[in-house]
Amino acid sequence: MKQKSPCSKRKYLRTAALLFGVLFTFIFIWYATSRIRSLKTPISVYSFQENIPATAVSEAAPLKLASYNIAHGRGGKYGAKNRSHKTSEKLLEHLDKIAEQIAKEQPDIIVLEEVDFSSDWSFNINQAEYIGRKCGYGYILEQKNMDVSFPFYRLCFGNALLSRYPITRTQFIDFPPYSELEKIVAGNHDGFFCEIALPSGPLGIFGIHWEYRSEEIRVRCAELLDKKCSALPYPVIALGDFNSTPTGLPKSGITGKGQNAMTLLFSQKGFVSYRKEIEEKNINTFPSEKPDRLIDWIIGRGIPCFSNARTIKSTLSDHLMIVTEIDFTSQKQIQNVLDRTTAGL
Repeated sequence: MKQKSPCSKRKYLRTAALLFGVLFTFIFIWYATSRIRSLKTPISVYSFQENIPATAVSEAAPLKLASYNIAHGRGGKYGAKNRSHKTSEKLLEHLDKIAEQIAKEQPDIIVLEEVDFSSDWSFNINQAEYIGRKCGYGYILEQKNMDVSFPFYRLCFGNALLSRYPITRTQFIDFPPYSELEKIVAGNHDGFFCEIALPSGPLGIFGIHWEYRSEEIRVRCAELLDKKCSALPYPVIALGDFNSTPTGLPKSGITGKGQNAMTLLFSQKGFVSYRKEIEEKNINTFPSEKPDRLIDWIIGRGIPCFSNARTIKSTLSDHLMIVTEIDFTSQKQIQNVLDRTTAGL
């Protein structure tokens, strides 16, 4: 058998190195393009005309709000892989159950976390759009936390808002990252702000999914949220997976300086929640099979009191959906609350 000459071997290695370099460059350009595209368009808003009522939604009824981390539609088993469904049909069946649960509660506004917009592990199904259509919402906002693409593979997911009321203004909220490099390479636990046009006046909504690995980062996120809310002249509500439990409740965390993100918001920044319901109903949201901590929240500032707060028991996700209501019956009532907040009462 004839052996290759040293010259032939060098030529072969050069050719292989060249091909590898071309392939690597192609993949890198593809990836870099996806990251640049994601940074340019982190928020999308669209509407389903068939779901928009001909007349304004009544302002007489309380505004019902919900927050739900749907865990990419993988199910309720804690630690399960995101691609837990073997076929797209099985995933759609699971999303149908999530939609049924939401539709049964009929929140006017719901913020979803860990929702896929186009990810290979969930068969590139836009879960926000699918659930929005199923539940009859007229307006949808999508905000990307991660958008990474390679040839034949993409991960694109984040937070979403489904609303029965028009979305009139949006802003991407660049929350402090756990790692600057991680943020550049893949993405971050960021959030969004949007303005909702209620019959009684504008309402500010912040969609939240904070970093789970560091209370110190969450404290910095809380300080930024406070700063953003302070610049607004109308009531604000923040909904989502805060990954923080205030001191005094089980599984609470603190920084090296003894700080806690939720305690900071409630004790120093003027935010309110449904503390009475927490104490009376033992509200916990995670993990869904045996909830032992409260990390999903709906909080507000410059608003009337929350009422009828509760979690919806299910194992469709590893988080429980949390629901509450606010009575925005008149703009005068809202203004009175704002005046009291400004006066420090």
